[in-house]
Amino acid sequence: MKRQQVIIGVLIVILCITCVMLIFLKPKKADEPSVSRALAAKMLALTRSSQAELAGDSQGNWYDPYIDTAVNDCGMTKSEDNFRPMDLLTYGEAQLIAEKFGVDEEALGFAFKDSKKDRSIVAADWFELYDRIIDMTGQVSRQELLILGTPANTQNLSSWQCLTGSGTYGFHGISLDSFMDANVEAYVRDNEIVAVAGISKNPGNVRNLWIISGSGQQMTAYIHGYFRTFSLEQPLERPVEKVMADLTFENQALTRVSLKTAVIKGEILSVGEGYVEVKNYGQVPVTEPFHVYRMYDGFEELSMDALEVGNKYTEFVTEGENICAALIRAKTDERNIRVVLSCDGFTGYEHGSVSITSSSAFSTVADGVRTDHAAGSVVDIGTDTLASGQSIAVMSSETAGKLTVNSLNRSQGHPSYRGTLNITNNGNGLVIVNELLLEEYLYAVLPSEMPAGYEAEALKTQAICARSFARQAMNETRFADYGADVDDSTATQVYNNGGEDERANAAVDATAGQVLSAADTLVKAYFYSTSCGSSASPDEVWLSGENPAYMQGRLQILGESERDFSSEDAFKAFMDDYASRDYFEKDISWFRWKVTATAADIKTAIDKSLLTRIRIVPSLITVKDESGNFVEREISTVGDIVNITVGERSVSGILKSVIVEGTQATIKITGEYNIRLLLAPVNSSVICDDGTDAGTMTMMPSGFFYIVNNADGSYTMRGGGYGHGAGMSQNGVQALAKRGLSCEEILKHYFGEAQIVSQ
Repeated sequence: MKRQQVIIGVLIVILCITCVMLIFLKPKKADEPSVSRALAAKMLALTRSSQAELAGDSQGNWYDPYIDTAVNDCGMTKSEDNFRPMDLLTYGEAQLIAEKFGVDEEALGFAFKDSKKDRSIVAADWFELYDRIIDMTGQVSRQELLILGTPANTQNLSSWQCLTGSGTYGFHGISLDSFMDANVEAYVRDNEIVAVAGISKNPGNVRNLWIISGSGQQMTAYIHGYFRTFSLEQPLERPVEKVMADLTFENQALTRVSLKTAVIKGEILSVGEGYVEVKNYGQVPVTEPFHVYRMYDGFEELSMDALEVGNKYTEFVTEGENICAALIRAKTDERNIRVVLSCDGFTGYEHGSVSITSSSAFSTVADGVRTDHAAGSVVDIGTDTLASGQSIAVMSSETAGKLTVNSLNRSQGHPSYRGTLNITNNGNGLVIVNELLLEEYLYAVLPSEMPAGYEAEALKTQAICARSFARQAMNETRFADYGADVDDSTATQVYNNGGEDERANAAVDATAGQVLSAADTLVKAYFYSTSCGSSASPDEVWLSGENPAYMQGRLQILGESERDFSSEDAFKAFMDDYASRDYFEKDISWFRWKVTATAADIKTAIDKSLLTRIRIVPSLITVKDESGNFVEREISTVGDIVNITVGERSVSGILKSVIVEGTQATIKITGEYNIRLLLAPVNSSVICDDGTDAGTMTMMPSGFFYIVNNADGSYTMRGGGYGHGAGMSQNGVQALAKRGLSCEEILKHYFGEAQIVSQ
């Protein structure tokens, strides 16, 4: 029994000793972080020299630049010529390093022991030692950095370059992808991340970040010269674009987006230390960080020196009573485009009253006095509240904010407008002029003039033509009486009839500033819906004498251009025998159509507009006198229709003149617009060759048609195309884009040797 007790006692002692040894000599866990000798060499070398001094022109392994300094000056060892960079740093090696830097080992929270000499040092112990070293050397600091991008997820970052909330940094030899969107504890020297000690417990915040666009759970931001798309934990309440925000990251996820939508707009009067003076707002203090962004000719962050006194196109993002960013929307000498807005039905420009609201805060300025209005407020303006000769300006308090005109109706409902609405009482009513940047004007032109679902190259082609047309119009005085450059109807370019579309906006952005030029002169880039397979020169359409070399009418078959359809036989053959030819628009409904109308219906159309058109263009609608000559004379009817014949047809095939014989008068109608209007199918359906019934119309679809006198006294007009026929066919553009032609190739087809230039 006694012997058994002795044995049990011995076993207990052995067990206790084993437990003690396990406690004090337990091996490092397999998943406990360690430090490679290569990383330790980098960390040590950067306490002595900067990354730029060490790196030089080295093209070898990432760790090569650090080894000599680490060995010669920092206490690291190597066996003969072998540094063993991928081996783990040991406690014994760390002790030599501590001795080299004179670190007091007693002050460390761990001990160097002979028993641990050959074991790899735990990363936490190494970082504690390194903290002592950098406190002594003063070149490396420990700080929090929010990791936002590496070459793996951010375009244009170079190798070993990362994006953080504080700027771009090098990170040679470190794996950062596992720290994406994490706020890390990093060792930093200059613009190099020396090492990452771990993830901070604090959330990561980045202030005053520019958001390009966002919807749903996706958002694209501009960060220190780079673009990064984030996934959001929660969807955005509404789509956003061109707005400043503060972002918060927790657990490596974007958890909060604090939008800063409010802006102030006005001319820069002065720029001083810590403030900008803005017209109607006075001196406004700036916050830190303060960003200046150029938003034209690409997107770029600039210094505060870029703010020019006199610039009217800079907006300032507000944060409380301060401003945190300047958005330079256009050059100081740039001009906004001014669009006079038509009344409902495009019947004129003088409105009886105007009612305006906005989903964001907005302001009105009258007689130099600014009044701020909350989102959802309604401002009603009438001739009783705005005296003759007086004006009021209305502007949104968001960069991409819009003003809704409740008193207007378009196909989209009540239209909303970017920019500023200037309302003036001209004595006859209220004139609304929308003043805005040209590129933003085009956002609302493109989907109004061309379906946004068309090919991207087609939309880009339309954008360049629309921009060229607008630039040309801004140099003319057609709407000067209204203080405008263009209107919003087919008289110039249809604007904001159907609202914006992101596909059209992308085409405008992709061609920003691009116009067509010939001989250093802006091209008048006319366009229309659909050709009949032949296009006309401007002179053939408008009898204007305008016949530029870059816009000659041509056959709409790739590789062919010559044709002569001036004779009735040639034109009829062209209209009727087209199926075997490779007209790239022949599958479009409007390529061929016909109208059959009674003589009474034609009389109705003529009588509706005859006298008005005679008074507007008396030389183009003339009346046959007793001598058989066509002379200028006012009449309101030709009586019952007796006969209709073609007078003259141009080489393109478009009608130049038509003779209408009636019981009371015979008239000669000259010019495609007059012909299309006076012979309009107001009571007869237009039937396309594919069977589409387009219904009645207030004008003939085009001036490309021939006339058949039917035995029953009715008339059939057999024609093709839709629109005036000069310049570029929009459906033709789509057909060419679907064939794989680029925007540049399409423009060359329609506008010859005209060049795309930037303005």
